[in-house]
Amino acid sequence: MDHKATISELCEGVIAEMVNRRYALGTIRRVKYNCNRFIRYVQKQGLPPEFTESVGAAYLKDTFGYDENSETWQFTQYALGNVNTISKLGEYRLHGTFHSTIQPWTVSYEWASGDKDYVEMFIDNESNSGKSNTTVAARRHAVRYFYEFMNVRGLIGLDSVNGEALSDFVRSRVSDSNNYLYNLLTGLKQYFRFMYQQGHCAENLEQLVPIVQRRKNVNVPALWSEDELMQLLTSIDRSNPAGKRDFAILLMVVQLGIRVSDIAALKLSSLDFDRKTIAFAQQKTEKSVVYPMLDDVGWALIDWIRHGRAKIESPFIFLTCHSMPAEFANGAAVGSILHRRMKLSGIRKDARNTTTGMHSLRHAMARRLVENDTGLYDIVSIMGHKNTNATSKYARTDIKGLRECALSVGGVSDADN
Repeated sequence: MDHKATISELCEGVIAEMVNRRYALGTIRRVKYNCNRFIRYVQKQGLPPEFTESVGAAYLKDTFGYDENSETWQFTQYALGNVNTISKLGEYRLHGTFHSTIQPWTVSYEWASGDKDYVEMFIDNESNSGKSNTTVAARRHAVRYFYEFMNVRGLIGLDSVNGEALSDFVRSRVSDSNNYLYNLLTGLKQYFRFMYQQGHCAENLEQLVPIVQRRKNVNVPALWSEDELMQLLTSIDRSNPAGKRDFAILLMVVQLGIRVSDIAALKLSSLDFDRKTIAFAQQKTEKSVVYPMLDDVGWALIDWIRHGRAKIESPFIFLTCHSMPAEFANGAAVGSILHRRMKLSGIRKDARNTTTGMHSLRHAMARRLVENDTGLYDIVSIMGHKNTNATSKYARTDIKGLRECALSVGGVSDADN
């Protein structure tokens, strides 16, 4: 790579490399955004357009207070993403490529400052109270977001928090959806309540958290016709590993309605090819279920495992197809597959006031089950809902829309039945 390449050229090269390695679309968008912010900084400072390590270091220090020699830098996940972007640009300038970097959300509680032990106690209490792993992770994320905000504001400990600070925190999350912010604040309330009841906080801050209305079922999942589903699946080139993997994943959602969080966590031990079953504990409900391994799904899994999956030691079925294969970090990484495959297949759906992600495929399957007069409690079991409240909305779907989706699927049973 030309060592005098401009920042714009390096950004284009890094993005192209990420596309070739089939990075998640959301990750690519974030890196693009970070690159554009870096370019604007250079232009505003009147600096030459060529990339140098010193310019990158100055940008990170001026914008995020980052100093690679400092051991006390209080980072946020957003700031860390920008550090990784600058690192990619530097590696690409020198070598024409970059190493894959995976930044898992660490379980360490160092970000909690002096309240680290209390936060750990709270998370342990949530885990021991029977809450699902997904809920516990959401609680940890909520508390972490708030402590990162506290660090930025210079607030030390919860006794320095007041109603004004909480209102500012909510305003800082202005880009979040109402439902996401509602869930975030719910987790924060649980933490405040715990701290007050345990005597670790003089005031019950739960009462000061601003009220955010939760809007239920605002975004109706987009309708999928049978022709569209066939177009989506048949457009996938299964001659390469990524195609084999994506086809198997989408087929499992379309024909079985399995959540992407469960697909990301699915292990090889879950598959029983002799009995033609897929057994696992759902991530969201921790309920053990057994799905039938339909023929199409079974052959797609065999094709991926035998001819597409990297030969690395991992208990998980699905892996990334980068130059350095790894396990999927979460369901969101799996969910991005649909948007990429929709784009390649030429399918376009109006995203305004509709959900066009993997959940729309689950919704399509639920509509088909209702159309086939499947009992409500059977649908609850198949969809992995805790009760009929989450399922009953499918019964109110327009009958004409129900008839648009009809793929065959066998029965699903609880593992203890």
